Order: sequence, then C-alpha cells, then structure tokens
Amino acid sequence: MIWSNTLQVLEMHNERLIKTSSTIADQFASSIGRLIVERDIATLQERAGILLKHSEVSYIVIENRDHRKILTIGSIPPEAFVKLIPMKNMDKVPIFIGDVFLGDQDKTFIFKKNVVFGNKVRGFLQIGFSSGIVEKFTKEVFERSVMIALIGVVLSIAIALFIGRVLSKNLETLTTGVRRIARGEKNIDLFIPGNDEISVLSSAIGKMISEREKAEKTILHQANFDSLTNLPNRTVFFDRLQMAQLNAERDNKMVAVHFVDLDFFKDINDTEGHSTGDVLLQMVATRLSGSVRRVDTVARLGGDEFGIIQTAVGHVNDAELLAEKVLATMRSSFSIGLKQFFISASIGITVYPMDDTSPEELLRNADIAMYEAKDEGRNRYEFYSSIMSETVKSRNVIEQELHGALERNELTIHYQPKITCKDKRITGVEALVRWNHPTLGLVMPDAFIPAAERSGMIVPLGEWVLRKACLESKSWQDAGLPPIDVAVNLSAIQFKQEDLLDMVKAVLKETKLDPCYLELEITESILMQEARSSINILDKLDSINELGVKIALDDFGTGYSSLAYLRKFPLFRVKIDQSFIRDVSTNSDDAAIVTAIITLGQTLNMKITAEGIEEQDQFDFLSERNCDEIQGFYYSRALPEGELKKLLRKNAGMPDTPGGQGSVSITRKP
Repeated sequence: MIWSNTLQVLEMHNERLIKTSSTIADQFASSIGRLIVERDIATLQERAGILLKHSEVSYIVIENRDHRKILTIGSIPPEAFVKLIPMKNMDKVPIFIGDVFLGDQDKTFIFKKNVVFGNKVRGFLQIGFSSGIVEKFTKEVFERSVMIALIGVVLSIAIALFIGRVLSKNLETLTTGVRRIARGEKNIDLFIPGNDEISVLSSAIGKMISEREKAEKTILHQANFDSLTNLPNRTVFFDRLQMAQLNAERDNKMVAVHFVDLDFFKDINDTEGHSTGDVLLQMVATRLSGSVRRVDTVARLGGDEFGIIQTAVGHVNDAELLAEKVLATMRSSFSIGLKQFFISASIGITVYPMDDTSPEELLRNADIAMYEAKDEGRNRYEFYSSIMSETVKSRNVIEQELHGALERNELTIHYQPKITCKDKRITGVEALVRWNHPTLGLVMPDAFIPAAERSGMIVPLGEWVLRKACLESKSWQDAGLPPIDVAVNLSAIQFKQEDLLDMVKAVLKETKLDPCYLELEITESILMQEARSSINILDKLDSINELGVKIALDDFGTGYSSLAYLRKFPLFRVKIDQSFIRDVSTNSDDAAIVTAIITLGQTLNMKITAEGIEEQDQFDFLSERNCDEIQGFYYSRALPEGELKKLLRKNAGMPDTPGGQGSVSITRKP
C-alpha cells in the first residue's frame, strides 16, 4: 500500500512536470514568432540562453517553416530518433504522446511546438526537459520503502498497524495536495511534520514546486519584458494596445500610438561602443516612462525604437501635447561617464479608430509617420495620413527597381554649370545623377537617393557617379575644351566608409583626372557629426584635401553651423542654399544673411557660390555684393553631357564640332 501510494504521488508529479514543461514550451514558442519573422538571431540566442539556465531544460532546437535549423543550443540527447528523425517527421513516430516524447528510461521529456505569429506557422520549436529529479526521488523512496517493509516485518502487528495508519494519513494528505496542484491551484502547503520518508518526500516535492514556480515567473518576465530597459516588449505592447482599444470603444474615447525613433543613435553606438549605447537606451527609457501617465504604456520595440500607447485620448491635441513633451525630454544632454551626448527623436503618431483598427496596422501606420518625420528634418512629430501609405508603396517600388539600375545601365549624369558673376564664365559643373527607368520614366534624385541611402545602394551608386564624372571631365579636356572643376556630392553614408580615401585615390588614378579639377560636396550634417560623436571629420577632410581635391560645403544655412565654426575645416567653397536666395531681393532678412555670408566667407578665403538663381534681380543682387559664382536656371538647367559640351564650347568662344553628342561609356566595377 505504501509503495502503491508513493508511485501514485510520483505519477501525479510526473504528469504535472509534463504539464508545467509544456506550458513553458508554449510560452517560449509564443514569444519567438516575431523574432523568427524578423530573423533576429541575436535575440533568439539571448532568450534561448536564459531558458537554458532553467535547471530542467537540457536543449533547445528552433527551425524555420522550411524545417531548416535556425538555432541549436544545449546538450542534445543521444537517442537515435533525435539524431535520425527530423522534427517535421516526429509526428510519425509511434512513441509520441501528443507533442511529448518520453526519452530513454524517462530521462528526457521532448516537446515539439509550432511557432505561430500572425495566425501563420512561422517555424518549429523542440525543447528537451530532464526529469532526473523524479528518478532521484523514485530511487530514494524505493530504498526507504524497503527499509520500512523490513522494519514492519520485525515490529509487532500493533506498531505496524499504527505506523500504517500514520503513513496512510500522510500519504493521503500528500496525494490530495499533489492532485490540487495538478489542477492548477496555487499556494498549496505540502509540509508533513516528522523525519520519515513521506515527510522527506513532501519537503522535496514542495521545494521542487517552489523552484519551478519561481523559474516560471522568471521565464514569463523574460518573455514579456525587455532585458536591457525592463520595459514591456512587442508582445505586451500589442496585448495592451488591444485592451486599450476595447476600453476606448466602451468609453467613446481614442487611443494614440506613438512610434519613437532616436535620431543619430547609430552614430553614437558605432563610435562610442555598445556599452555606451546600452546606457543611453536605459536613460532614454527612464525619460520616456517619466513623460507618460500611469495608465499609458512605454515599450521597447527593438533597437532604438520605442512605442507609446496613450489611452483614453479625448482629443487629437492630447497626442500632440504628449509628442511635444517627449521631444522636450530629449533636448537635455545625456551624461555618460565624462561625456555629454545629444540626441533627438522622430515621432510618428496614429490614432484609433480614425486611422485603423488592427494593432499591427496601427503600429505600421505610426512607423510610416515616423519616417515622414525623419524626412522632414528629424526632431519632430508627424501624424499618419493615408497618403503616406501610398508614398511608402512608391518608395518600395523604387527601392526594388534601383537594385538593378546600375547593371541595366539605366543611370546617367546631367551637369549644371556654375558661372562667375563677373563675366558669366563657366568655371565648373555639378554632377547630378538621373535615372531613366523603362516604365517609370525619368526618376529624379529626390525620389531615389533616399531609397538608395535606406538600402545601402548609395555606396556603389556614389562610386559609379564619381568614376563617370571624372572620366567625362577628363574626356572634355582631351577634346581641347578648357579644364573646369567637376563637383560630386558625397552622402553622409559614403563619408563614413573607412575606404573612402582609397576609393577616391583609385578613381583618380584610373580616370587620370588631375585632382585639382575634382570637387567633393558635403553637407553641414556631416560636419556636425564632429560635435555628436568621436568621428574625426577633420582628419578625413584633411586627407582628402592633401590629395589636391577641393572640398565644398553644400546647402549652407540649412543646418546649425556657423562660418566661425566652419573655419576649422579645409573648405574651398561654401554654397548658399537656395532658400535664402529665393526672396533675396524682397526680403530684408534674407538679404542681410546672404550679404553676411558672402562678406565673411571671402574674408576666410572661401569661394562663395549661390544656388538656385532663377531671376535677373537675384543675379544683380549677388553681382553687386561680389558673390564669386552662381548656379541655377538663370543660366542653365542641368544638361546631358552632349549638350554640356556644346555649351562649354560656346562659353569658351570655340566653334561647335560634329559628334558633340558623344559621351563616355562606363560599366559598374565588380
């Protein structure tokens, strides 16, 4: 009877172990669906490592929906079926009970689970749990039961009956308690006083259950909260968003979803190291949490992206006020060690039920609006509109088509002349890339350059433009035309490339263009990186300048730098942004700014070029103030190479020649 009851207790514990382990496997499977879709292997590795620390977990295998292993971690048991039978065929093995396999001598419980996300199977999970503690308890109970049996033979029937009654009562108490735990009841006291075997067994089972419950809480927290910031993760974000929607519908209110992305965080993370980046994210999480009400939710969605659920919104203005509050919290510097860091945020906002009803679509809308905020200059917020979705679709088409544009020879360069104000002599041209798509037609740079930057295509594209512009410039000189400067724009992404200097050297060597005729144009944002990070902009510019290549600052006035700050850099030319030129003859503020730039720039021995000149009065204003050069439709639009060569001949007083439409062909280097 004693042994029978003991086996019953162990059997019920075994069943509960399987049930609890299955629950853990279910929770882990539900938490990794989005990670499989996003191919976030690093986070999968991190979460699997946390789960593997659980005392009963022996190994974890994750496959994608094609049954290709994404992650294998832990100690795989030596059973033949595990080695030989793929997970996708496990359901054909007769020794499976549901989704549980009992391994060799019951030493391993193996669970296979479908990983579902968005109502679709995204992959498969296999977790092995060791049940060695049950085996240990079984052995201990068996040995002590034998001892009890021997003692029972020796002792008198009366004592045996007395002990039998006590043990039976204790076993009944233990059995009842285990049954209640198996039904899911919590806080069940299994303690049985004494030093006998049943007391030891009850104590061991109670301790194991406590450890299991503690581990379950830890795993549940890891599955729902970000380990770095301790903020809710995407899973909890969507759960709370659904709840907020239900409450808003009941109370006739709205819900605002804010998608917050940090500006220039990647610069700091790349240059200062991930440890500094992690501390910065923790500080941002603290500031964001302090900006919202207790009923709102701040979550970390991944990387430097955060989400805010603003509940019970009575008016759209409430969402604006919160966004402005968040932007304000970012303006103060972040002190890490002895350094001060400055970052801003771009925020996209969408409102339920005005914009959409699905939590996934609401977050997607807010994401789209956030990118609109970045495109509009960062450090701002934008509300979602349906027009943005159409814009995103168009961008996606352009981005996809752009990948093959170089190979299909669909790109070309037009050149816009720069002329002196004094005698309208052409002194240089700016190379502007154009894309002739077979179905989209002529795609302007404003449409495809941002796509190239997002996709990383800007690096090979920029090298192609530089090489072709240098080749064609050299061909003009070889044809007897007066040598002029050719200016090529460098994006911030190109400028960050470690091999930039080597690439420029190689192009100049290959094209045989004298470096003095090449001008590289950069923007203020590149120079301002010096203040935000440890990138040594000055050293890189000095190295380029030492090649004999000129450096020009494009669109001056659109950023926050000053000429006094810029004097530390080896700038040959400053180009005044056209926004100051447009109303220069009628707006006294613009006139004063342009005049000051010309005067101070020339004092610092910089050439001054005004962009976007379209009218005679603009040209006259600049001429009167001794501006060096102008560029714009006033003199010429950007021209194909053949038309430019004709214009160069005419400007130099040379007769036109047949074949002036010829051009230099170039193919992309592998």
